Amino acid sequence: MSSTLRSLLTMLLLGAAGGLTIFFLDIEPTPIVWITFFLTAFVLLIGKDLYIFKFSTNMNTVERYVKHSKQPYYRFLYAYLHDNEPEAEKELAKVTSDKLRAYITVVVELHRGNYDLVEKALGKVDSIEHRHYYSAHLALLK
Repeated sequence: MSSTLRSLLTMLLLGAAGGLTIFFLDIEPTPIVWITFFLTAFVLLIGKDLYIFKFSTNMNTVERYVKHSKQPYYRFLYAYLHDNEPEAEKELAKVTSDKLRAYITVVVELHRGNYDLVEKALGKVDSIEHRHYYSAHLALLK
């Protein structure tokens, strides 16, 4: 089951459970009831991802999550760090943000030694500090 469908079903179940609870217990929906409901929904929908990224010490769990993530950036990182160049290129093409793709291209192509591609990608980097840093890095390597 996809994570989007799972999240949608979880939200529907939470809404139904909250509505039934309010109806059968005859609870007046005060602000504290809404805050409690939304905090519960947040923990149930975001809690697993938050736990894996922030608090998990089991690297196998984190690696498995990143490998099977729906985010192309995470899959790119996994493929690149495991020296799977074709898969990394495929995932990089799926990254929709031009800015993020430019940053990734700069770092990867600097590592590979393709300085012409680095110069092209530097034009798309928004941050002046980062652009100057990578330009200086490129100048030193040349």
